[in-house]
Amino acid sequence: IMTICPALCLEDGDEARHLFGLNASSIAAHFSVYFDTIPAYAEKLKNEPRPISQRRLRELIARAAQDPDLKGPIARGAPTREFLYQNGICVGSPKDVIETMKRFQSVGIDQLVTIPVVGFNTPHAKTLESIRVMGEKVLPALRAKN
Repeated sequence: IMTICPALCLEDGDEARHLFGLNASSIAAHFSVYFDTIPAYAEKLKNEPRPISQRRLRELIARAAQDPDLKGPIARGAPTREFLYQNGICVGSPKDVIETMKRFQSVGIDQLVTIPVVGFNTPHAKTLESIRVMGEKVLPALRAKN
């Protein structure tokens, strides 16, 4: 069973949570346009000629971003350790991320696709650092012992 979750893993968990907090709400507009297989989003895009051009996609995302009622795929709340853990958001220190990922394992999820927390408020160097830290500290802790 596979699922997806956002991930930002830094040695400094407080920094990761801060960066996530700056970007957490920005994904809803993108999600509502690109994931048009979800019925509520598909209904809004049903009259758009296909394929949708990149220019039009950007317009649709900008319009969606102005919708105060738009719901995104990620729970909204203060980016505390507890909130992120309870909502399956893999953001924080390696220890925090491992604990959250083990929750997925405990319910039978055997494939977890992580989506890097990126956005205008996340420096590219921090995204790359997160990928490195995940590879060095998180993945080895989750590999099955043979």
